[in-house]
Amino acid sequence: MSVKEKAEELAEAIKTSVEYKNLKEAKAKLDEDEEAAELLKKLQSKQQRVQMMRQNGQELNEAMKEDLKSLHSEMEDNKIVSTFMQCQEDFNKIMEEVNKELSTAIQGEEQNNS
Repeated sequence: MSVKEKAEELAEAIKTSVEYKNLKEAKAKLDEDEEAAELLKKLQSKQQRVQMMRQNGQELNEAMKEDLKSLHSEMEDNKIVSTFMQCQEDFNKIMEEVNKELSTAIQGEEQNNS
């Protein structure tokens, strides 16, 4: 079996995982709720701005910290957004585990062949 075929097999296994199914369902609910989708978009935009500021060595002022805190609180109060974020986190954990397993297997094989 080729590497590409194995990758396709892995993709199918991921798509049948509970984490992926939950994420798809949560994303569909998020897409149906304009308010929730807008809230998430706002939060992601603020997070990107904060990340850029940190990369440029800039400090967050108190107003920005309060704004982020308020957005996080709003997000946690919105069941659709908080569920989506949790599902996304769960799925990301699975993907990290997959990447870790692949790296470990590849590195282990490289060490065995040295």
